[in-house]
Amino acid sequence: MAISYSEATRLAIGKALMGGDVWTPPASYDLGLFTGDPNNGGVECTGTGYARIPLANDGTHWGVVAGSFSKTFRNLTDWVFTAAAGAGWGQPNWICLFEAGGSDKVWAFQIDNASPVGAGDPFKVNTGGVTFQFLN
Repeated sequence: MAISYSEATRLAIGKALMGGDVWTPPASYDLGLFTGDPNNGGVECTGTGYARIPLANDGTHWGVVAGSFSKTFRNLTDWVFTAAAGAGWGQPNWICLFEAGGSDKVWAFQIDNASPVGAGDPFKVNTGGVTFQFLN
């Protein structure tokens, strides 16, 4: 799974690591679906019924995978985007996390085995279906 950080996020983390400002991650995110990497020219989905999904950024939602350099999304609900009848959304292959209520991208991840979302089709990410590996 590819991960893409926004330029602002990379700069904030870099400053924090090199004795600069303290970086505090957002308390919550808005999840958006994209065709292509949102931080490199990808386009956010549009179409009937499309809306971003709010998500808290806390230990309830994200847990450390024991014995690894990974974090897994472990919320008790699935992420479900549902296209209403009228227009599909193309083939989203990235999910982008925005600062809640804003347009600032924080980071994004590529969706493995993405498929098209037609009119009335749901796009679903299952609970426990997202794991980020922070490798050396």
